[in-house]
Amino acid sequence: MNRLPAMRPRIGVCLAATMAATGILGSCSCGSDAASGADRGDVLDSGPGDAIVPDQQPVSDAKEAGKDVGSEGSDPVCDKEDHISLPGWKLNREWSCACRMFDPQPGTELPDWGRWEKCPSIGPKNVDCRVIVPPLGSQLGTIGASVDVDPNGGHARLALIYASPTREEAQRRAVMVFDADGPTRNAMIIDRSNKGGCQVHLGDMHQGKVAVRVTGKDPLAPLDFGLQAVMGGNFDGPLGKLVYQWDQPPDAWTLSAFVSSDLLVVATPTFERAAADWSTMQMKSVWEKDPEGLQVDGTVVFGNNVFVGVSGAGLGGIMSWNPGDGLRPLFRNLGDRLERASNFGTDGKDMVWTLGRRKEPQYKTALYDEHYLMTAPFTTDPAVVASNARVVRAEHDGFFVPYAAYRVGCGHAAHITFKSDLVVVRLSDGAQWIVERFPPPDRDSWAFDSVLGLTCDEVFLGLGSNEGYYPGTSTVSIARIRIDSLGEPSFPPP
Repeated sequence: MNRLPAMRPRIGVCLAATMAATGILGSCSCGSDAASGADRGDVLDSGPGDAIVPDQQPVSDAKEAGKDVGSEGSDPVCDKEDHISLPGWKLNREWSCACRMFDPQPGTELPDWGRWEKCPSIGPKNVDCRVIVPPLGSQLGTIGASVDVDPNGGHARLALIYASPTREEAQRRAVMVFDADGPTRNAMIIDRSNKGGCQVHLGDMHQGKVAVRVTGKDPLAPLDFGLQAVMGGNFDGPLGKLVYQWDQPPDAWTLSAFVSSDLLVVATPTFERAAADWSTMQMKSVWEKDPEGLQVDGTVVFGNNVFVGVSGAGLGGIMSWNPGDGLRPLFRNLGDRLERASNFGTDGKDMVWTLGRRKEPQYKTALYDEHYLMTAPFTTDPAVVASNARVVRAEHDGFFVPYAAYRVGCGHAAHITFKSDLVVVRLSDGAQWIVERFPPPDRDSWAFDSVLGLTCDEVFLGLGSNEGYYPGTSTVSIARIRIDSLGEPSFPPP
């Protein structure tokens, strides 16, 4: 039997815990291919977050300071014929022409993203499930995969990276944005191997904004982690537009970026959090040193609000930040080892999180006796949360792991659990649907990856299977599952 390729959630941490629990084997890259090394060691601050972050510069400041952020002028290397030989596409000069990143010129036909097919038979049973099958000669990568759902929950847009001929030996990669039931809306082509000193990764897409992360400028040299930047902006604008450059990043990790309609949020070189308004691109500190020494274990951005999950030494909670109120504990009591909030998600209307409770205080462990799904109307005011939060129901297979963060949409919340079960819950009455993995001995034949988004009708999430579509022999892709095909739900006890 072919081993299922290792699947990683979009925040970039390896699914080591899930692979251990489910028997799925795979390797984890924690260096040049790590999508978010920042999530392993972020430290935070309880201050107001109004100061400009030192040693980081918006693009305009970097240009004035003489930093190498690209130029539209003549360059003897960039102007060579072999660097501009992709008809209909414009060589990106904002970061490094040697990286061979191309944006489409007006009227250029965009690449095909593929088609939806019925999910593999080695996969979820008795549900309406479809999976993306890439065009012949391409493979799909799930790192950085994002689903952006409109505020009314009816339309989904996806951002993915495609590689050809294979993910491992890619000679061409493409970042593509497309409607779930429509055409490709935008693309950027990277026309060289993904090995070497120039790497491009999809960072995030949310509320109409896209972040593409780039590391290194010379594909023929060892990867330089001191050269990292964020490109992108509007989903329908140039994906190769340089919007932010780190100065100086760590020398062994690629740093993460998150987007919303209002903000670009980045991990700082010391693994903290900083945010810039798209209109000014002036960075402000969101989170610096934590009073209890906790580390970041999740970041959610909505509008001009940043939500940061923190944990460590048997403690944890959720902090919120926006430019007006600064940093505040949303669900967190300092020193509380009996309760912890995690797995936070929101669609701007509802907030959900997991509340863990235990009878005895524990140190340096995340184990809790009980886990509850909680909800409250969207707010960043801890007093409003305290008076409006309610228990939806006890959780199925409750646990605190980064890939178990909830996605919220149209009155529902969904996530995958530690055992890789898909759980969908209706917030109004606690109705719950569970799509379980295969029991042993077949449990290593397929798996879910993180939930990426919900519409009123469907759940979008990663899916891997040991069954593939011609000419492939396995599947690593994005699936969509109809909620109305999940059967009869269970309800919490009265």
